[in-house]
Amino acid sequence: MYTFFILFITDYALTYIGITSGYIIEGNPFMKYFMTLDFLPGFLIRIAFASLFCICFSYIKNKDPKMYVKMIRFVTSVFFMVMILHISWICRI
Repeated sequence: MYTFFILFITDYALTYIGITSGYIIEGNPFMKYFMTLDFLPGFLIRIAFASLFCICFSYIKNKDPKMYVKMIRFVTSVFFMVMILHISWICRI
């Protein structure tokens, strides 16, 4: 779950860097709003979201450990792919 939390926060930081530098655009309509905020308020909101997801994952872990493992693997895999995409866009420029 720590990996998920770190990736969740790193995704925001890399997206923010990419957008403010003009390297990328945000494709997620929900996240477009957060990218208009200054870094610190957006970062704190992202930490709150990550914490909320971790609480939900903890609940699932207690109720259905097998489902928890599947969910964490899936979400972590998606975040790793997104990180690679962000880093490649930023490094390409």
